[in-house]
Formats: sequence, structure tokens, C-alpha cells
Amino acid sequence: MKKFMSIAAVLLLVLSVGCSQEKEAKGQDKPNSETSSDKNKEKSAVLDFEVELGAKLREYHAPFNAYAAALDPEKKTPKADIEKLAAAAKDSGEKAAKEIPELKA
Repeated sequence: MKKFMSIAAVLLLVLSVGCSQEKEAKGQDKPNSETSSDKNKEKSAVLDFEVELGAKLREYHAPFNAYAAALDPEKKTPKADIEKLAAAAKDSGEKAAKEIPELKA
């Protein structure tokens, strides 16, 4: 219990120091509206790309999930089935890798 409380106290201290430094930095340097607008555009573009990437690759997740589930020792999946699922996951990964260059950054 003492370890937990000491770790919690240290984390709280680190968080409060980090937040206070961030507020001071913001107050000292006021960015131009053009700079903040450019940063917002960049953030928006990155988020759009991330969403598009996730949507493209989501369809390839099922074979990986099936393979990972088959590896659970409680299910006792036959080795032949695991090998088939591994091959399907590998094929899915190769197809997903081919999709990535087609995305517009």
C-alpha cells in the first residue's frame, strides 16, 4: 500500500509540474493566427490520413484476429488449422501492405 501511495504521489507531482510548465510556455509566446491556422490544417490532414488508413486496413484485421484467437491454449486448436490461419493472416498482411502506397498523404 505504501508503494502504491508513493507512486501515486510521484505521478501527481509529475503531472502538476508538466501542466504548469505548459501554461507558462503558452503565455510567453503568442503565435500568429496564420501559424496556428497552418498547424490546424496540418493536424487535420494527419487525422484525415489516419482515419483513411484505419478504414482501408480494417478489412484485413479479421484473419489476424482469427489467428491470434486460435493460438489460445485453452481452445486447443489443431496445428493444421493454426497453419491455415497463419497463411491467411500472412496473405492478408501482404494485401494490406499493398494498399498503403495507394493512400494519398
